[in-house]
Amino acid sequence: MKNKIIFIPENLDLEQLLKDNPPNFEFDREYAYIFLYDIIKDTNPLIHKIKDWYNFYRYPNVKKYAIRRNSEVLQKSRPEYARYLEYLVKNKIVWRFPYSDKVSRSFQLDPKYFGKPLKFVKIIKRKNLNLLNRMNQKKEDFKPLDKWFNTNLEIDEVSALKDLNSSLNIKSNYYDYVKTCKTIVNISNGHFNFSRKGYSDDRLHSEFTRFPKRLRKFLRYDNQVLGEVDISSSVPFFMYYHFLAIVDNSKINLKYYQSFFEKPRFYQSAFDKTKSMVKLDPLEVEKFGKTILNGTYYKQFIPFFDDDYFVGSAKHDLKRNYDFSEQDKIAILKKRMLSWANARNKHFLKEQAVFMQLYPTIYQFIKVFKGRRYLPIEGTLRKKAEKLMSNDKSEVKKVFQQHKKISHLFLQSESFLMLDVVVRKLNKSKSKIPFFTLHDCIVTTKKNVEELNQFMKDTFTSVIGFSPEFKTKIFE
Repeated sequence: MKNKIIFIPENLDLEQLLKDNPPNFEFDREYAYIFLYDIIKDTNPLIHKIKDWYNFYRYPNVKKYAIRRNSEVLQKSRPEYARYLEYLVKNKIVWRFPYSDKVSRSFQLDPKYFGKPLKFVKIIKRKNLNLLNRMNQKKEDFKPLDKWFNTNLEIDEVSALKDLNSSLNIKSNYYDYVKTCKTIVNISNGHFNFSRKGYSDDRLHSEFTRFPKRLRKFLRYDNQVLGEVDISSSVPFFMYYHFLAIVDNSKINLKYYQSFFEKPRFYQSAFDKTKSMVKLDPLEVEKFGKTILNGTYYKQFIPFFDDDYFVGSAKHDLKRNYDFSEQDKIAILKKRMLSWANARNKHFLKEQAVFMQLYPTIYQFIKVFKGRRYLPIEGTLRKKAEKLMSNDKSEVKKVFQQHKKISHLFLQSESFLMLDVVVRKLNKSKSKIPFFTLHDCIVTTKKNVEELNQFMKDTFTSVIGFSPEFKTKIFE
């Protein structure tokens, strides 16, 4: 059985502690590591929305984030678990909080270890490896990718952690830090989980999509460097796809376009109604598509914004100061010109005004479509909608804005083409090329990037009727 890794606080030297304060029983250091790892892992979701990081690290907050542990579950993990806990508590590695009749006893790391940088340790004993396997049961499958998510996918976890520690302000991003460490652990251990929620963006989420861009250079498949083929301006491309289908469907492959709507789309009635309310200008749609296909879509907006706009936006959108380059301008506009379409109509007014000046009928279509009512099929949005729609007060009904239809329509279109069409065709015709999806791009080994690039162009031309611009990048 392959060795696995987990993480523990970097400043914890359990080996030295055992020498200084030897326990009165045979102590399995790996089991103690797993217990601590599990506490850190389960604490992380609780700190997802922390903004006041200074107070997060204060002494009393350890109790606030205490993690409950059921004694029966612990007993199954190790019959003598209580002796381990007693040792960890006595030596001030773990705090223990009392239980009641209704609540299990809870634990948290001592303040000197709580919220600290992490390090990886190896687990090599079979019984502990089996315990980790039970703790990491696969939740969902995505069969087209299952055969590639295997032990051939490896990561240099030491270098990845070193890079992460130097690039991230851990003190103010501890949630992201632990989340990334968990992804590194999953990839190293071969634990892969997939998630695809059809009622929202329908995108496939996996260890690949959760992994930061800057760390992809530490990934290898069968000892080979990886690279990607990425759709340039993906969301605008699928906007153009739908708008072209409305004004001139002879220019697209109707078979695949219609098959997208064969699956129930909760916004379809709103979309159809908008088509009857707003007449798109064919010449405007053609101009819109031309800038997307030739790679100048975001560049066309630059003259409409001054340096004050870019200086003010950079700190929020780029998390740094603006350097006055065209590259920075495009990076900012890419975020903000996408955001206005997905946001409520009262936001991004300056961006809306510029877009309306260039594409008035497309702007009107998007605005009207966002205003049409719909009821989500399932999930938390459905519950929220039902609650608001049952209230007789009209002002309450207005709270539930319909703007999310935009992102749902275009991201679901992207997911349908990439996951249900392109990926399946790739599996059939290029069955020996390993690949992984990253939403609007596909990752493969370096030597296969150019072949994949050509395959993507040919497939999009066949399936849609035309191809977007693709960008390639090697993770080095």
